[in-house]
Amino acid sequence: MPEVIAGLEVPETAVVAEATRLIQETTSPLIYHRSRRVFFFSLIHAHQLGVKPDPELLYVAAMFHDTGLLTPFSDVEQRFEVDGADHARKFLLDRGFSTAAAETVWTA
Repeated sequence: MPEVIAGLEVPETAVVAEATRLIQETTSPLIYHRSRRVFFFSLIHAHQLGVKPDPELLYVAAMFHDTGLLTPFSDVEQRFEVDGADHARKFLLDRGFSTAAAETVWTA
């Protein structure tokens, strides 16, 4: 059964479940919960704009967006948001997603 919060559904896919576990295990509760809220706020905003994002890609983008603030995702060579985007792209490519999908998440 899908998780629904405030009428918004978290996608039920293997990648969403794996991203959730990874972010829970490797970041702080603050980053994990904030990233989930970013997903929900992004869905609300998309609905208001009449945009229909891919919920799975949006979830991954939201979950990784602040990961560059913490080890093991941080890299002293780049800004934290670029580190998070790089890890999100690699996460998807390592799981067989298309380059286009991974670049969409990186840009988000």
